Amino acid sequence: MRSQAVGADALAGSVTRATGETVGAYAIGQGSLNNANYAISFVDGQLQITPRAISITADTLSKIYGNLDPTLSYRVTGGNLVGSDTLNGGLDRAAGENVGNYAVGQGSLSNGNYAISFVDGQLQILPRGNAVSADLLGKVYGNADPILTWRITQGELVGGDTLQGALSRQSGENVGNYAIGQGSLANGNYAIGFVDGQLQIAPRPVTVTANNLAKIYGDLDPSLTWAITAGNLVGSDSLSGGLSRSGGENVGRYLIGQGSLANGNYTISFVDGGLSISPRPISIAANGLRKVYGDADPFLSWSVTGGLLIGNDTLNGSLTRQAGENAGGFAIGQGSLGNGNYTIDFAGAQLQITPASLTVRADDLTGYWGLLPAYSSSIVGLRRGDRAADVLSGSPSYSTDANGPFPGEYRITPSGYGLLSGNYTLNYENGLLRLLPSEPRVAGQPEGAYRAAFASLDLPSLNTQGKGRKGEDDGAAGTCHSAEDEGCASADGQSVDRASVRVIDGGMRLPVGLSSD
Repeated sequence: MRSQAVGADALAGSVTRATGETVGAYAIGQGSLNNANYAISFVDGQLQITPRAISITADTLSKIYGNLDPTLSYRVTGGNLVGSDTLNGGLDRAAGENVGNYAVGQGSLSNGNYAISFVDGQLQILPRGNAVSADLLGKVYGNADPILTWRITQGELVGGDTLQGALSRQSGENVGNYAIGQGSLANGNYAIGFVDGQLQIAPRPVTVTANNLAKIYGDLDPSLTWAITAGNLVGSDSLSGGLSRSGGENVGRYLIGQGSLANGNYTISFVDGGLSISPRPISIAANGLRKVYGDADPFLSWSVTGGLLIGNDTLNGSLTRQAGENAGGFAIGQGSLGNGNYTIDFAGAQLQITPASLTVRADDLTGYWGLLPAYSSSIVGLRRGDRAADVLSGSPSYSTDANGPFPGEYRITPSGYGLLSGNYTLNYENGLLRLLPSEPRVAGQPEGAYRAAFASLDLPSLNTQGKGRKGEDDGAAGTCHSAEDEGCASADGQSVDRASVRVIDGGMRLPVGLSSD
């Protein structure tokens, strides 16, 4: 009011304003304000409605990767909305769908009547949980690893998502089980619950065949060798251990088996071989032997002349010889001599049967000149039941070196036989003639008769060898000793008649007609 009312005058009524409650300027007019006593010149005023200050805070929210966004919400954290006022529009968030934190901003959220102080919120996108299991895999030792694969056993991948990276496995190439782990397999949008798998390395199949081998009996075994006949060893692998063979050293075939030959990375299919032990060659020569006709055979012996017998080996059996017992040569053959572990190259020999010595031995005689019995002999050395009559021809005769009735020892020399058999050699053995010096005196004989008779004797005619009486069984013949012997021959071959003799001093018998005078 620029002028003053008079006294206690006042203006009646009131001013009015333009209607409206939203933020803005509203004219204030005279309205009903008046007083009749005054001419009012009214100048409009203004009501300024300013925005109401409030604080809005976006809620912190979360979702699982791949899910839809939750509704972006907020709270009035300072001031208040009047009446049923609301905020128009909506919040927004930073773009992105991968796991992470995204700011929630005011977006279009507003109301013209409010001055909004906005506090950003956050949308947290959390990893999507999945269970991934590695597959159970296998390979054969020495082969390349298969691709390590996996399966989602719980949850799912969103859209065309994949997992990056690769599985890994526990190191090792020998036969066994190796864990398959997650390795680098991942996707940042997923929380992977991983279940290990397993790679099983199985033994590599190979076929091993023992080589067939041979040796000579008594030699050392050759190295037992083998060859891979199916499959293969990997890289520089080898088989450890060694083959074995069935026991035995005699000639024959012996099984060669797998023994300790092995490698844990291989399954071995083994084919047996054989070790053939062949006979050892040796040369055996029969020893040349001799025996005398009628003797037992000597042991038929032999010698190793080539090669050798092993250790304490011997040859079994025995040699044989050609049948026959007469003097001569008989072949000695191998007979049953042998040993299954040897091949014998045999050289024969001979058993030489030599004639036996057959001896005609003159029997010894002891007596007095003129009183001796007939000469006889013994045949010594007959063998194998032979009889003298079958072996000898002829008949015996004898001679002595006694040249008179002189006491002493003289030879009796036999002869006269021939041989009918080649199994003997004929030998003669002298007998012994002992002439005694005297005999008991005989009554009626004169002294000195012996000396007289000796001086007048024709001694050679009394000592001549001739045929006498035959012996009983051995064909021995007698010799003239006196004129009493029938058929005795004189020195001139004439028969001497039986005559009476008388005993002379010294034991000499003289034929009748001889006188010591």
